[in-house]
Amino acid sequence: MLVALGLEAVFGWPEAIYRRIGHPVTWIGAAITGLEARMNRPGPLRTAAGGVVTVVVTTSVAAAAWVLTQLLPAGWLGMVLSGVLAAPFVAARSLHDHVAAVARRLAENDLVQARQEVAKIVGRKT
Repeated sequence: MLVALGLEAVFGWPEAIYRRIGHPVTWIGAAITGLEARMNRPGPLRTAAGGVVTVVVTTSVAAAAWVLTQLLPAGWLGMVLSGVLAAPFVAARSLHDHVAAVARRLAENDLVQARQEVAKIVGRKT
């Protein structure tokens, strides 16, 4: 985890890669959005459907992580590679950058732009 934190803090997720393929956290967000669109219906089963979405997404991500770690070699090399694979999922640098952009807009009293910056964090119109 220290490898992941260090790599993410130093490099973040390069903008060129983001433009080309997005970010793993946004992929998860897209999966949640798609499942929510299909499952979020009024009625008595709404809460249960939300639970199903939570379990499906969490289990899918955990299973993918488990499979990848099983494919890695044992020892130091495996730990380093595990950190490299985990780094994008930390997303702390990206979150910091987005929050800083909101803070800048608020400091400028530009609420319209601040709301647009917040929308980048929460993934929906604000």
